[in-house]
Amino acid sequence: MLNLAKVGIVLPIYDVDVKDALHFAVQAEDSGYDSLWVEDHLMPWQLSCEKPTLEGWVLLSILAEKTERIRLGTMVSNVLYRHPVVLAKLATMVDRVSSGRFTMGLGLGWYEDEAKAYGLPMPPLRTRIEMFNEAIKLMKILWTSKGKVSFKGKYFSLENAPFEPKPIQKPHPPVIVGTGGEKVMLKIVAREANGWNYGALSPKEVKHKLDVLRKYCEEIGRSFEELEKTFELYVFIGKTRDEAETILKEYLEIIPKGNKLQHVIQQLYIENALKGISNDILEQMRKYVDAGIEHFILVFPGKRRFEMMKYFSEHVLGEAKKL
Repeated sequence: MLNLAKVGIVLPIYDVDVKDALHFAVQAEDSGYDSLWVEDHLMPWQLSCEKPTLEGWVLLSILAEKTERIRLGTMVSNVLYRHPVVLAKLATMVDRVSSGRFTMGLGLGWYEDEAKAYGLPMPPLRTRIEMFNEAIKLMKILWTSKGKVSFKGKYFSLENAPFEPKPIQKPHPPVIVGTGGEKVMLKIVAREANGWNYGALSPKEVKHKLDVLRKYCEEIGRSFEELEKTFELYVFIGKTRDEAETILKEYLEIIPKGNKLQHVIQQLYIENALKGISNDILEQMRKYVDAGIEHFILVFPGKRRFEMMKYFSEHVLGEAKKL
């Protein structure tokens, strides 16, 4: 059976009205996109931190009711801002309201300015990895166990805790882990997750990460093929290359500059963005498919996001799904 690429998009939640965000999401489903993802932040990292930010989980719960086909997911939630029991309950409710269309995207947490601004924890990397490893195990136990749950970990503990109802998807909603960490985190992906996500890399760099992940799967006797390989990319598309370049320049004018991690990440996203006319975009996407990507998660940045999303769906989406 021919494996076709999937194409999803990230819902805008920064400097956008609630009604416009929901309209964007409904149009995405109507246009044929496969999945819709929501970031989980309290303030922007791409734009000025003073810009308004919508709450991702609330939007997902609304969209679970307002949509019918498109898959919904977080891109990504971390285990620092919410206890894993809370995350597991949120995921369960979105999965039930959506009739089993939810994917749990999880990450370590990285945005230090956000944590500092709101007095939220941002422990050292090693601690975050240990917390993450515990949390993903605990969430899966909550979703799958019968009766009350007891769990004793270094960071999280439960004692005879009921957890009902369960998610619709069995054994549980798919868990996709967003990470590039080759020493430890990709081992956790191989052992615990249903899929991998990352972004802002070249096709060559993607292939290297997937080669590492494949090795870890082989070491524990897990099929590498059963992991879904997803990848997030910015898109700057126009009817002409000049128009695409103009859209990119417009975006560069509104983003913060600096040397903090969020600025470095954004620059990498821009450097590796899909840019140009429809044929250019398809050729760039083909290189990622050749590297092993199965599911694209696209970001249409800036004020012309809706225009680009619609144009992409009309001129690229159908062919992209055949890659």
